[in-house]
Amino acid sequence: MSERLSPRKVKCRCGHSFVTTREVNYCFKCDSLVSYYTDREVRAMDREMKVEKFLYYTQRFFHRVFNPEKSITEQLLEEPRESLIFRSLRWMLTRIVK
Repeated sequence: MSERLSPRKVKCRCGHSFVTTREVNYCFKCDSLVSYYTDREVRAMDREMKVEKFLYYTQRFFHRVFNPEKSITEQLLEEPRESLIFRSLRWMLTRIVK
């Protein structure tokens, strides 16, 4: 939101139109939220974000699986996690490895 958007004419559901440079504004007539971006632009941004997330997590997965320095169990045992799932997994792995 730090970037300044170029002025664009947006139209509310009630029919009132006005020029805005913000991502979200309130309509002056009916006081409902009006978005700067169209639905098509929002879907395109969501799609780009999903692709970036997919690439990031697949890269992390392959790095974890094919890391030649340590096995997955060693990596899981040494990384401190606060989650209950990871604590129980670490507990089970210590019982299996011993």
